[in-house]
Amino acid sequence: PAVIGYDLMNEPFTGSSAKAYMPTLLAEYGKLIYETTGKALSRRELELIWSDVEDRTKALESLSSEENFSKVIDVLFTYNRDFEMHQLQPFYQKVSDAIREVDKRSVLFLEHSYLSNMGIRSSIGRTTLFDGRRDSLLAYAPHGYDLVTDTQDASDASFERLSFIYNRLQENADRLQMPVWLGEWGAFYRHGEAIVPVAQHAVGMIERNLFGNAYWSYDSKMDNLPYFKHALVRPYPAYTNGELLEYSFDRATNILTMTWQEAVGNAAPTQLFIPYLAKGEPMKKMEKRLNASIKRIANSNAGWLVIAPLEGGQKRRLVVRLAE
Repeated sequence: PAVIGYDLMNEPFTGSSAKAYMPTLLAEYGKLIYETTGKALSRRELELIWSDVEDRTKALESLSSEENFSKVIDVLFTYNRDFEMHQLQPFYQKVSDAIREVDKRSVLFLEHSYLSNMGIRSSIGRTTLFDGRRDSLLAYAPHGYDLVTDTQDASDASFERLSFIYNRLQENADRLQMPVWLGEWGAFYRHGEAIVPVAQHAVGMIERNLFGNAYWSYDSKMDNLPYFKHALVRPYPAYTNGELLEYSFDRATNILTMTWQEAVGNAAPTQLFIPYLAKGEPMKKMEKRLNASIKRIANSNAGWLVIAPLEGGQKRRLVVRLAE
C-alpha cells in the first residue's frame, strides 16, 4: 500500500553515442575562453585542463554564471533531444502500455535523460492511454546536480548555476504540465559545515518551485551532519487540503510561511511537519491563535501542526515564528 507508482527508468543514458559529448563540450568551452580572454586553446590543452582535478576546478569558475554555463551545455541539446524523442519516448510509451494493462491507478514517474541532470532542456513527452488520451496519472521525476557533485569541491557549487539547473527543471515541468517529484538531489555525503550554504540554497529552490523531493544520499549517522540538521530538517507542509501555492522557511528569522487554496467539500486537514516543538505554553498559544492542534510524535521533539479547513474552500495564509 506504500507504493504509489513506477519510476520507468533511472537516469536514462545514451550509451556508446555519448563518446561525442566531451569533444563537443570542450570545443564550446574553448570557444567561450577565446571570446572572453582572447586565448586560443588547442584540443589537447583543453583535454589536459579537464583531466586534471585542480585545473578543472579553476576552469569551472568560468562556468559559474548562468550565461556562460548555458552557452556551453546547450551545445549538447540536439544530442539529448534525438535520444529522448527517438529512443527514450517510445520506450516509455511501451512500458506505459504494459503497466496500464494491469494497473490504471498508480502514478508513472518519467525521468529525463542523464544529460538533463545538469540543466540541458529535456524533450521527453507525456505518455498516452490506449485510446490516445493523455494519461492523467503522470509525474515528472528529474534529478538535478551541479557539476561539482561527487567531488571534493562540492561545497564550491555555484549558486547561480544551481538555480539555473532547478529553473530548467521547472521549465520542463511547465511544458509537460506535470507535477515535479525531484527524485534525486544533493549527494552531500560526509561533507562538513562548508556544504551547508549549498544545501540551504538547494532547499530554497525546492521550496520556491514547490518540488516534491527525495534527497540523495543516505549514510550512517547522517542525522548528525551539519547539512542534515541545518538544511534538510525543517518545517514544511506534508499534507495540503487543496492546492499548495507557496511555502518557505526562513532560518534567519525562524518564520514559516505558507499559502494554499482549500478545496470545496474536502474535510481533510492541512498538516505541517514541525521538527522541533517547544514545550507547554508556547504551543498552546499557537494552537489557539491558529485554531489548530499539535500532535506530537512519540519519542521525538517533532510533531504535526494540524489545521482544519474553513467552509467554502477558502484561500489560506500562514505566517508563524517557530521556537528555536
